[in-house]
Amino acid sequence: MKYICDRCLHYFHSDDKLQSHMVDCREMNDCAILLPRDDKWLTFENYYNKERLPFVVYADLECILAKTDKEKNLYQHHK
Repeated sequence: MKYICDRCLHYFHSDDKLQSHMVDCREMNDCAILLPRDDKWLTFENYYNKERLPFVVYADLECILAKTDKEKNLYQHHK
């Protein structure tokens, strides 16, 4: 499991290392976390305007297996 610092996005493999990092990161890293107000979020609502996939592929790859009788332990040969 990885532990990630919320301020600088460095990751650590233990919670102890993250906590010791946070002491220095709070003092040295002057980044500010700014989130938009609740009325400023963008959302996508026109789902009927989404572009459909231009193609669909259906494949049955086992249909190209040929039976063999040369070896006793081999049932099919991939072509």
